[in-house]
Amino acid sequence: MVDLGEMKNFYKDKRVLVTGHTGFKGAWLCRLLLDMGAKVYGYALAPERESLYGLLDWEKGLVSCYGDIRQPKKLGAFVKKAEPEVIFHLAAQPLVSVGYAQPVKTYETNLMGTVYLLEALRKVESLRSVVVVTTDKVYAETKEAAGEESPLGGFDPYANSKSCAELAAACYGRCFFEGKAALSRLRAGNVIGGGDFA
Repeated sequence: MVDLGEMKNFYKDKRVLVTGHTGFKGAWLCRLLLDMGAKVYGYALAPERESLYGLLDWEKGLVSCYGDIRQPKKLGAFVKKAEPEVIFHLAAQPLVSVGYAQPVKTYETNLMGTVYLLEALRKVESLRSVVVVTTDKVYAETKEAAGEESPLGGFDPYANSKSCAELAAACYGRCFFEGKAALSRLRAGNVIGGGDFA
């Protein structure tokens, strides 16, 4: 069971970067981090007209930069400015239907966006923890139920691009972050809740 007091103590005054902070999950995560006293930095596309982030005044206390995760120079400059200790990477093209309609953009965003972020983080001395959020759809199709050690695959462009992002993250973790920062991959399932317009 998570001790919220310990969690609050951990995040108090920590510099935390959240990519995708204007999205549904990112907005809720930023609210939680701000409530725990973290110094929160967000990098994402500008919020859509109809969005949780756009409806609520959650930007107070948050240093925000609107940009595309596929813009390595802009992303790198913001990462350098933030000097984060903890990173939650949620920026993504998150919809299966868009993956079919725009597969190249989906791979560019989900795979190369992850690589651009990890490359920028290589230069950050304050870095302690990176959490790359993917999906429970990253697994290859098998007849057995998937588990953490199941082979990656992903049937459609969205799922497959997230599998590729996982492989890139694991590689960066081994080659560049070992002994410097913990790199975790979080496979989230479908998440529903207040403010989800997707």
